[in-house]
Amino acid sequence: AGDFFGEIGLLSGTRIADVVAVEPTTLLRLSKDDYERYLSQVAEVDHELERTAGRRAAEAARGLLDAQKPPE
Repeated sequence: AGDFFGEIGLLSGTRIADVVAVEPTTLLRLSKDDYERYLSQVAEVDHELERTAGRRAAEAARGLLDAQKPPE
């Protein structure tokens, strides 16, 4: 509850993940234009989103690298 996804796509324009809900879920969609309008009032949200996007992109990259390693 209260989590978000899609921040990498919002910031970079490139989608790198799929999301599957495992229980009934209510989703809210925020367009890039709406996001930018919101940021004009609350800049600290942008910093948090960028930190989360960076962390998740690094985790995804590590997962891809681990998947490509030959078995020991």
